[in-house]
Amino acid sequence: MSITQKTYGWIGQSIPIQTAQDNSGIFSVQDINDLVKSNRFYVAPFDVQYLVIAGGGGGGGSHNSGWQAQGGGGAGGYRSSVGTENTGGGLSTESVLTLEAGVEYPVSVGAGGSPTSLGTDTSFHNITSDGGGFGGTNNVAAGSGGSSGGEASHNGDGTSNNAHANNSSATVGQGFKGGTGWYEDYNNSYNSGGGGGGAGAVGVNASFAASGGEGGSGVTSNITGSAVGRAGGGAGAGNTAGLGPIDGGGNARTNTQTERNGADATGGGGAGIAYDKTSYSAAGTGGSGTVILLYDDSRTCTANAGVGGTEVDRGDGFKYIQLSGTGNVTFS
Repeated sequence: MSITQKTYGWIGQSIPIQTAQDNSGIFSVQDINDLVKSNRFYVAPFDVQYLVIAGGGGGGGSHNSGWQAQGGGGAGGYRSSVGTENTGGGLSTESVLTLEAGVEYPVSVGAGGSPTSLGTDTSFHNITSDGGGFGGTNNVAAGSGGSSGGEASHNGDGTSNNAHANNSSATVGQGFKGGTGWYEDYNNSYNSGGGGGGAGAVGVNASFAASGGEGGSGVTSNITGSAVGRAGGGAGAGNTAGLGPIDGGGNARTNTQTERNGADATGGGGAGIAYDKTSYSAAGTGGSGTVILLYDDSRTCTANAGVGGTEVDRGDGFKYIQLSGTGNVTFS
């Protein structure tokens, strides 16, 4: 066998055995570098844990009178394979991904929804999380999604002190349903919107006593080495508006627009609005989603064109990378 530039595994007198499937021998560093660059050096598949969170839904954001109270947006769908942590909707963790070096894995991180709009789906490889549902208004029922939106006050059923049903639904294994609205026939100033559903709990129902419902809680993960809650629902509006932020969900008890928004990179839902003492105010937008990958520190993940993300070594044998944008990543 003659030595050529395409012959690898040749050091000393032993003649390497080369076929389309195998290439045995003793490899120089240059051999390995050349083969890796051309994706011809075999690396055994390896496990990758993930969080894949969609964009949160926008809060209910339109009204024709000062007495309408809108629901909070639902959190973006939450899927997790991290350790023994729960995925969304109260289910157990999903199976880890088994990936290969040199393969381009697609990623698309969803944006949060504008007022009364759904959040955008987020996907990595073959894992997709559904965008959060929007908060209901008096003209539009609460939206379904990864977690669904809270319902608005509407007009009840024509009687006083009546809850307005929420007919939206959340995606199984990704989140929970939003809360019901509240209509007060004898005193409309007590009308209230339900809280948006979160990845970890249902949105709180609006009521005369509680007024605007709080957004449902999200799920806490240690994927980055620190405990962080994400994918909380947005709060519902009312005479006493729902509280936030809860795990990235928007706060309805504020005149500051940015505080009504769901937090970016958490998939939090936006807060709903009602008439306040100074003006008609804009509802909160949903927070953008995210993809976080966790893998052995012997691996390297490269974010390619269109994708943002920097590797972080946790110092315990694992690295993670938090991704944004749309494109693909590769491992080596």
